[in-house]
Amino acid sequence: MNPRRRARIAALAVLLLAPVVAPYDPYELRVDHLFEPPEPRSYMTATMGYGTLGFALPAAMGAKLGSPSRPVVAVIGDAGIQFTLPELATAVQEHIPVVVLVWSNRGYEEIRFLMEEKGIPSAGFDIDSPDYVRLAQAFGCQAAVARDGDDLSRLLAESSGLDVPLVVGIGEEALCS
Repeated sequence: MNPRRRARIAALAVLLLAPVVAPYDPYELRVDHLFEPPEPRSYMTATMGYGTLGFALPAAMGAKLGSPSRPVVAVIGDAGIQFTLPELATAVQEHIPVVVLVWSNRGYEEIRFLMEEKGIPSAGFDIDSPDYVRLAQAFGCQAAVARDGDDLSRLLAESSGLDVPLVVGIGEEALCS
């Protein structure tokens, strides 16, 4: 998946729903280059590179606690969320209704891409991702898979009024359609 395509989808999510996004890695999503925040304190990112896997979920929870009236979207990859997945239980228990967009590419795609681009044999970057919808539901979250951009728009619109997180799985095949 082209990182610019992912960034456009993330920007769409923000424009439809929330002024605050907490992606885990600016290199992966390239949102920093394509998204113009609508107002100050509307875009949060980790600036430390690949050492920030898992940043988006707890950062989004903190952003929501800091600004409870503002919707918050966390953008995170299916590998990165595995670093902080248990935080969903806390978000449910404490009624922190963030939206979590989980990009599913079954691995550490950006790292793999950069290594292949430099001619370095890649190994250990493909992962077996669990069913994030079922996992999120087991934690008590609302959860669904977005099949395309229209489905994503509908899910985001329906998220207002929730008192628990909404986890939305987004597969690469859906975003390419």
